[in-house]
Order: sequence, then structure tokens, then C-alpha cells
Amino acid sequence: MIDKKEKNNIVKKRLGIFIDGANIYYASKQAGWKLDIEKVKILFESIFDIQVFNYYAALPSESDTSYADSKKYLSIVEKFAKVVTKPLKYINGQKKGNVDIEISLDVVRNLENLDEVMVFSGDSDYFELWKYVFVEKGKKIRFVSFKNNLAFELKNHSSNINPYNPSSALIMPFFESKSSSASRLNAFLRSSNEKLPEAE
Repeated sequence: MIDKKEKNNIVKKRLGIFIDGANIYYASKQAGWKLDIEKVKILFESIFDIQVFNYYAALPSESDTSYADSKKYLSIVEKFAKVVTKPLKYINGQKKGNVDIEISLDVVRNLENLDEVMVFSGDSDYFELWKYVFVEKGKKIRFVSFKNNLAFELKNHSSNINPYNPSSALIMPFFESKSSSASRLNAFLRSSNEKLPEAE
């Protein structure tokens, strides 16, 4: 049993959180959930020493009908995280705004000052990042995503916390359901080699 004095003297591991805004937004929307940035920060600040907390997004042009809503949402996110934006591309009538390169580069740039990395995305493009951080550098990297949004490459190369446990302190605090049914929770956290300590 750790008393309060000992608990206060425990050195928290340095964590970098990198959120792929578009990936999590569309995955959350499909699953009927939404991400609460404030709760993410509160939860992980209680466990880690957060060194980096970045939210990445592709910003539409001012002529785009979604521009105003995007700016409004990002202004809320900015209260809790550093927002990193890039221009949204319009190619043959389609919108393109991948931020995997930006996230990967920022992870590499900050890795020396981090003990662990957490990426909010299930995109298979991050598999090379996983190999670099965990295999080459020997540091922990975790992926936060939804059941149907986590690439098999990431599933097959990491151990996991039970994704279907609705009481998990790692899941419930920062995903809010648009439905009253808790059974719709499909988010889960993947860890490179060990479980995250439970939040109190």
C-alpha cells in the first residue's frame, strides 16, 4: 500500500500524445461516439507527465462550407492541446488531409524527451512509426482507436487491454456516447508491451 507521501514522490513517465483529428473524428462518428479532449488531458495528466499534447487537422479553405465549423471546433481544442494544422487539399472533387507524416515527424523529433508515445489513430500508415519507436528505439508506443478502425498491422503487433470492458478507466472517461447504450462502445487502447496503469 503506497501512502500519499510516497505517491507524491513517484516520478511520472514522460508521455507524448498525438491525435490524428480526422481519423478519430470519422471513426468516432461512425461508432456513435465523440472524443472529449479535456477528459483525455485530465485523465492522462493524472498518470503521466505530459510533454507533448498535439491535435492535428487539415483546415478547409475559407470558401469551403465546413470552414466556419472547423475553426469553431479547433478553437475549443486549442484550450487543451496544441493544434497543428495544414491546408486541406482538393483533388478531383475529393478532399485530402492526411496528417500521418506530420505526426510521425513530431514523434521522432520529440522521442528523445519521451518515455512513452500515444497516437490517437488506427491508420496502418503508422506501422512504420511503431517499428521505429518500439523495435528500433525500445520505447513504448500505444494506439487509441475503435474496433473497426484499427488496422490489422497494429493489432497484430501489440498486446491489448480488453476492448469490451465498459468499466475500463482508460476508455470511458474520454469517449462520450451519442447513444444511451453502453454496448455501443467500440474504442480500445493498444499497448506495445504492457498495460497502462489504471487511473484512480
